[in-house]
Amino acid sequence: MGTVAKKSVLLLDSLAGNRGHLIDDDLFLSKCIAPLADDFLIASSPTSIANLQDTLDVSTYRLHSDANRSWFTRARLFRIICSLPCANYEHIVFQSFEEISTLLFMLLHPSKHIHIIVTNNLRPDRLQRHPQLGAFFLRQIFFRAASVIVHSQHEVQKVVNLVPGINPQNIFVKPFHKISQRHEQAPALNQRNRTILFLGPEFTHKKIDPVLELIKRDQLNRYQYQFCSMEGIPDELQTLSEKQDNIEVLQGYISDRRYYQLFRESSLIILTHDHNYEGVLSGAFCDAMASGTPVISRKIAPVTEYFEQYGPLGFIVDFDEPSWFEKVLEANIENEYPTFQKNIALLRDSCNIESIRDVFRKVLRDNAPRQLRAA
Repeated sequence: MGTVAKKSVLLLDSLAGNRGHLIDDDLFLSKCIAPLADDFLIASSPTSIANLQDTLDVSTYRLHSDANRSWFTRARLFRIICSLPCANYEHIVFQSFEEISTLLFMLLHPSKHIHIIVTNNLRPDRLQRHPQLGAFFLRQIFFRAASVIVHSQHEVQKVVNLVPGINPQNIFVKPFHKISQRHEQAPALNQRNRTILFLGPEFTHKKIDPVLELIKRDQLNRYQYQFCSMEGIPDELQTLSEKQDNIEVLQGYISDRRYYQLFRESSLIILTHDHNYEGVLSGAFCDAMASGTPVISRKIAPVTEYFEQYGPLGFIVDFDEPSWFEKVLEANIENEYPTFQKNIALLRDSCNIESIRDVFRKVLRDNAPRQLRAA
């Protein structure tokens, strides 16, 4: 692929706090984008900047935080937007974004090429909370963006449905780097514990009920069951764990090292997200793929996209179907596991840094058309 002219790029992450995946994302995207720019600056939280400076030699700008106040206040986001040192930067990449402050930034800087990376902004439950206002702000942002960067064809279609007049050439699907971040050889089944892992805590869109059902149906104790990062133990889980010795509950925060160890030691990761999570790329799914560990998942996008493109990466089930557990418990896991892991390896390889950098070469192209008409 040919190179593009060097240019000035500011990577902005106004939502990164003092922990979480956005800090890792800042580091990766800086590694990915900085070589494409003559002048590169990342603006993010003090914690994220400190993490970057331990690894990379890039220009950084610490975003101000108010003592004793939440990092995620809208007033703080407005101050960032109004004070950001962006005059010398042609391209502004929003690594994460809050809708109102982002639209304000676009209105203040109409000549900038602004590129929007979509994270949880298109989640069904998020849009349902403010169906008209939320859609209005997203529509205005996507129209004005030089590019909209998503992680699946499902999200492409959601953007097109939301903004029917958008230029489809301005929408880019970016492989997700977390899937390929851990490059160690994935352990085979016989090197793992015969464990099914549920990553907590529970949310309204991610309940433990399917796991409890699986435990009760697994009368031969084919698997151990591990619950990680739980905030309290629900009564039914407590009762089951007192009766059976194949259940372990780990409460509270665990270190990254222990977290990835659990993923690499487990045989399967169970993802119980309901349809309110449709279209969101689960961090647990990404970490499972990065660890070479197959999943048990509901039939929802974008997991289904990856199954269709690379082959089975575990089990797709319908948790609402009374006998869904049979697909897992009656499977010949020893025979199927090598196929699962071969397909996972193909997916991991497709998400390497060069593949992602190729997307940003297109995003930062010189003739990037901007959406100038009102939505």
